[in-house]
Amino acid sequence: MADSAKWLILKDLGDAIATISIANGYNTDIIKVVKGKVINPESLHPTWQSALAQVRMVRVENTRTDGHMNEARAFFQAAASMTNVTFANFAKFLDDIEDVISNDFWRDTLTQTAGTYYEVRDTHVESIEIGSDQEFDEMLDSSQEQYKRATATILIVVDFDYIPNLLSEVASG
Repeated sequence: MADSAKWLILKDLGDAIATISIANGYNTDIIKVVKGKVINPESLHPTWQSALAQVRMVRVENTRTDGHMNEARAFFQAAASMTNVTFANFAKFLDDIEDVISNDFWRDTLTQTAGTYYEVRDTHVESIEIGSDQEFDEMLDSSQEQYKRATATILIVVDFDYIPNLLSEVASG
Protein backbone atom coordinates (compact mmCIF):
# COMPACT_ATOMS: atom_id res chain seq x y z
CA MET A 1 0.00 0.00 0.00
CA ALA A 2 1.32 3.43 -0.94
CA ASP A 3 1.98 6.08 1.69
CA SER A 4 -0.62 8.79 2.26
CA ALA A 5 -0.03 12.09 0.46
CA LYS A 6 -0.51 13.87 3.79
CA TRP A 7 2.16 11.71 5.45
CA LEU A 8 4.58 12.23 2.53
CA ILE A 9 4.17 16.01 2.81
CA LEU A 10 4.73 15.86 6.58
CA LYS A 11 7.76 13.60 6.13
CA ASP A 12 9.26 15.85 3.46
CA LEU A 13 8.72 18.96 5.60
CA GLY A 14 10.60 17.24 8.42
CA ASP A 15 13.33 16.06 6.06
CA ALA A 16 13.74 19.60 4.69
CA ILE A 17 14.05 21.04 8.21
CA ALA A 18 16.60 18.34 9.03
CA THR A 19 18.92 19.76 6.33
CA ILE A 20 19.49 22.90 8.41
CA SER A 21 23.18 23.02 9.22
CA ILE A 22 26.02 25.47 9.06
CA ALA A 23 27.69 23.14 6.55
CA ASN A 24 24.65 23.60 4.26
CA GLY A 25 24.88 27.40 4.48
CA TYR A 26 22.44 28.05 7.31
CA ASN A 27 23.08 30.02 10.51
CA THR A 28 22.49 27.11 12.89
CA ASP A 29 22.68 23.34 13.18
CA ILE A 30 19.46 21.49 13.88
CA ILE A 31 20.09 18.47 16.07
CA LYS A 32 16.77 16.55 16.02
CA VAL A 33 13.54 16.58 14.00
CA VAL A 34 10.48 14.65 15.22
CA LYS A 35 7.76 13.98 12.62
CA GLY A 36 4.07 13.40 13.28
CA LYS A 37 3.92 14.14 17.00
CA VAL A 38 5.04 16.53 19.70
CA ILE A 39 7.04 15.16 22.61
CA ASN A 40 7.94 16.98 25.80
CA PRO A 41 11.48 18.15 24.98
CA GLU A 42 12.65 17.39 28.50
CA SER A 43 11.97 13.68 27.89
CA LEU A 44 14.41 13.64 24.96
CA HIS A 45 18.15 13.18 25.10
CA PRO A 46 19.80 16.43 26.33
CA THR A 47 21.83 16.74 23.12
CA TRP A 48 18.63 16.70 21.03
CA GLN A 49 17.13 19.46 23.16
CA SER A 50 19.78 21.96 22.09
CA ALA A 51 18.14 22.53 18.66
CA LEU A 52 14.86 20.67 18.16
CA ALA A 53 11.95 20.87 15.70
CA GLN A 54 8.79 18.77 15.97
CA VAL A 55 6.39 18.81 13.00
CA ARG A 56 2.79 17.60 12.93
CA MET A 57 -0.29 18.15 10.78
CA VAL A 58 -3.06 20.08 12.52
CA ARG A 59 -5.73 20.70 9.86
CA VAL A 60 -6.62 20.23 6.18
CA GLU A 61 -9.15 22.30 4.24
CA ASN A 62 -10.37 20.88 0.91
CA THR A 63 -12.06 22.54 -2.07
CA ARG A 64 -13.52 20.67 -5.03
CA THR A 65 -12.29 22.27 -8.26
CA ASP A 66 -13.69 20.01 -10.99
CA GLY A 67 -14.92 16.49 -11.50
CA HIS A 68 -11.66 14.77 -10.54
CA MET A 69 -9.37 17.27 -8.82
CA ASN A 70 -9.43 18.85 -5.36
CA GLU A 71 -7.37 21.66 -3.90
CA ALA A 72 -6.18 21.33 -0.33
CA ARG A 73 -4.59 23.66 2.16
CA ALA A 74 -2.81 21.74 4.90
CA PHE A 75 -1.69 23.39 8.12
CA PHE A 76 1.35 22.00 9.91
CA GLN A 77 2.65 23.04 13.29
CA ALA A 78 6.37 23.03 13.94
CA ALA A 79 7.36 23.30 17.58
CA ALA A 80 10.90 24.69 17.59
CA SER A 81 13.05 24.95 20.68
CA MET A 82 16.64 25.58 21.68
CA THR A 83 18.34 25.42 25.04
CA ASN A 84 20.92 27.81 26.48
CA VAL A 85 20.47 30.34 23.71
CA THR A 86 20.22 34.10 23.32
CA PHE A 87 17.23 35.48 21.48
CA ALA A 88 19.54 36.72 18.70
CA ASN A 89 20.68 33.15 18.01
CA PHE A 90 17.17 31.73 18.40
CA ALA A 91 15.91 34.25 15.83
CA LYS A 92 18.54 32.91 13.40
CA PHE A 93 17.23 29.39 14.03
CA LEU A 94 13.69 30.54 13.21
CA ASP A 95 14.97 32.31 10.08
CA ASP A 96 16.63 29.07 8.98
CA ILE A 97 13.38 27.13 9.37
CA GLU A 98 11.43 29.75 7.42
CA ASP A 99 14.11 29.77 4.73
CA VAL A 100 14.07 25.99 4.23
CA ILE A 101 10.24 25.89 4.17
CA SER A 102 10.17 28.58 1.48
CA ASN A 103 12.67 26.80 -0.80
CA ASP A 104 11.42 24.97 -3.86
CA PHE A 105 13.94 22.11 -3.79
CA TRP A 106 11.93 19.80 -1.56
CA ARG A 107 8.63 20.46 -3.37
CA ASP A 108 10.16 19.30 -6.65
CA THR A 109 11.42 16.12 -5.00
CA LEU A 110 8.09 15.58 -3.28
CA THR A 111 6.09 15.75 -6.51
CA GLN A 112 8.38 13.22 -8.21
CA THR A 113 8.35 10.73 -5.35
CA ALA A 114 4.62 11.01 -4.72
CA GLY A 115 3.52 10.03 -8.20
CA THR A 116 0.65 11.69 -10.02
CA TYR A 117 -2.11 11.71 -7.42
CA TYR A 118 -1.06 14.98 -5.81
CA GLU A 119 1.20 17.95 -6.42
CA VAL A 120 2.40 20.60 -3.96
CA ARG A 121 1.85 24.12 -5.31
CA ASP A 122 3.12 26.34 -2.50
CA THR A 123 4.56 26.33 1.00
CA HIS A 124 5.02 29.21 3.36
CA VAL A 125 5.26 30.12 7.02
CA GLU A 126 2.02 31.82 8.03
CA SER A 127 2.90 32.76 11.60
CA ILE A 128 5.47 32.34 14.35
CA GLU A 129 4.49 32.57 18.00
CA ILE A 130 7.53 32.97 20.23
CA GLY A 131 7.76 31.94 23.88
CA SER A 132 10.42 31.15 26.44
CA ASP A 133 10.72 29.76 29.92
CA GLN A 134 11.62 33.24 31.20
CA GLU A 135 14.50 31.80 33.18
CA PHE A 136 17.90 33.21 32.46
CA ASP A 137 21.01 31.14 32.85
CA GLU A 138 23.60 33.86 32.76
CA MET A 139 24.37 37.30 31.49
CA LEU A 140 26.50 37.13 28.37
CA ASP A 141 26.93 40.89 28.38
CA SER A 142 24.88 43.81 29.61
CA SER A 143 22.40 43.57 26.70
CA GLN A 144 21.90 39.81 26.13
CA GLU A 145 20.43 37.24 28.45
CA GLN A 146 20.61 33.54 27.75
CA TYR A 147 17.39 31.51 28.00
CA LYS A 148 17.34 28.03 29.45
CA ARG A 149 14.78 27.15 26.75
CA ALA A 150 13.50 29.36 23.95
CA THR A 151 10.43 28.08 22.09
CA ALA A 152 8.33 28.98 19.08
CA THR A 153 5.25 27.56 17.40
CA ILE A 154 5.47 27.93 13.63
CA LEU A 155 2.36 27.56 11.47
CA ILE A 156 3.31 26.21 8.04
CA VAL A 157 0.83 26.21 5.16
CA VAL A 158 1.11 23.77 2.26
CA ASP A 159 -1.19 24.17 -0.75
CA PHE A 160 -1.56 21.11 -2.95
CA ASP A 161 -3.81 19.59 -5.61
CA TYR A 162 -4.89 15.97 -5.47
CA ILE A 163 -7.18 13.42 -7.06
CA PRO A 164 -9.36 12.01 -4.25
CA ASN A 165 -10.19 8.67 -5.88
CA LEU A 166 -6.47 7.87 -6.25
CA LEU A 167 -5.62 8.35 -2.56
CA SER A 168 -6.29 4.73 -1.64
CA GLU A 169 -5.61 1.46 -3.41
CA VAL A 170 -9.23 1.11 -4.60
CA ALA A 171 -10.14 3.66 -7.27
CA SER A 172 -13.79 4.62 -7.32
CA GLY A 173 -15.36 5.18 -10.65
